[in-house]
Amino acid sequence: NDNGTEKRIEFAKNFMTDEMYPYIDAISFHLYSPDNYADDSKFNTQSGEYIDLIKEYGGWKELAMTESGWALGSWAKVTEDKQASELVKRMIIADDMKFSFMTLYEFKNSRVEDENGFENNLGIIELDKKIRPAYYSLKNYFKNTNKAQYIGRVKLSDGIKAYAYAANGNYFLIAW
Repeated sequence: NDNGTEKRIEFAKNFMTDEMYPYIDAISFHLYSPDNYADDSKFNTQSGEYIDLIKEYGGWKELAMTESGWALGSWAKVTEDKQASELVKRMIIADDMKFSFMTLYEFKNSRVEDENGFENNLGIIELDKKIRPAYYSLKNYFKNTNKAQYIGRVKLSDGIKAYAYAANGNYFLIAW
């Protein structure tokens, strides 16, 4: 994803040829870069590029993010609380963008020697089994949205993002 828009989209278009399109069920992509904040920046832009590509070829393919994570470490300048909020925001925005699904990478940090490496600190549980705040925020999100239907965005006021869900005849908002 970080190879530039033209290279990413060209790569995806190669799979969307007339010969291949009927055999593709979905397009999947991964976003990891530490500056992919869910409210703006690369997360929405890159997701939107794939949505536009699917529409260009007919619009009926599913879009999935099969890996998404937020690395921690002194080099990343991201706090545990920021990881917790950003991962939940990504899940909600994925609902809003009508992704068929989105999965977390990774549940527990990798067992490698460099504990400050990007790929080694994406977990919501650390090597020593310490649970990070992201575990609890994601658990709360999944508990509240399990079997819920995403309704859409709600305009409350400038600077507030709000998203509506319905479950068992009840409606609720998730906002920040």
